[in-house]
Amino acid sequence: MQIRFPDKGNFQNQVLIINSKTHIRPTLFYERVFYQNNKKIIKEYINDKISCSYEEEIFNHFIITKGFSVEGKLSSTEVIYFDYEGIPYMSYSEVKNSNGELDICYRRIYPNGKQSLKGFKDFFSCYYNIHDN
Repeated sequence: MQIRFPDKGNFQNQVLIINSKTHIRPTLFYERVFYQNNKKIIKEYINDKISCSYEEEIFNHFIITKGFSVEGKLSSTEVIYFDYEGIPYMSYSEVKNSNGELDICYRRIYPNGKQSLKGFKDFFSCYYNIHDN
C-alpha cells in the first residue's frame, strides 16, 4: 500500500510504502527542495537517510542538473537546451555506469516533450539528423 502526503514547505513527493503481506517496516520516500547560491537543490531521502541529491542551475538557454551519490561524488549531468522561444529541443546526459565509465548521449526533444529513442554521440549529429527514430 502507498500513502501520498501533500507537499509541505520544502518537503515534496512524500510517499509511505507499507507491505501488508510481509509486514516489513514501512518505507518513507521524500524530497527536500531548497535554493542555495542561485541553485535549486533537491535531496532525496529514504527513511530519513539521504539516497542522492541534485543541483539545478538555470541559464538563458539551458538548464544543468547534476546528480550526486550519497558520498557527494558527481554521478550524472543532464543539460536541457532551449531555443530562443524557450522551447526545449535537445538533452545531453553524462552518467557513470557500474564500471565507473562515462556514458554520453544526446537526444532530440520533440514539441510534445518526448525525447528521441535514438541517442547520438555528439551535438551536431543529434541536431542535424532528421531520421532519429
